Amino acid sequence: MNDDLTKMRQATAQVLASQKQLENKYKAAQQASEDWYRRAQLALQKGEEDLAREALKRRKSYAARACALRFVPRLQEAFALKCAQRF
Repeated sequence: MNDDLTKMRQATAQVLASQKQLENKYKAAQQASEDWYRRAQLALQKGEEDLAREALKRRKSYAARACALRFVPRLQEAFALKCAQRF
């Protein structure tokens, strides 16, 4: 029983650490998306439509990554709760 409790605590610590890493990656992807949007706006102001299009493509890529990263911690949390219910 004590061994199971120790394993559960270790698993919980790993999940929390993983969630924090994912949260940081999400924030970084979100920031990159916003940066590329600003670059696209700047390129348009300068009349560089090709550069603006390329910047928007990169923005879309980072925005998609941020979207995916946003939901992973929720899935992990649901899984952790399901595991906790077994104990």
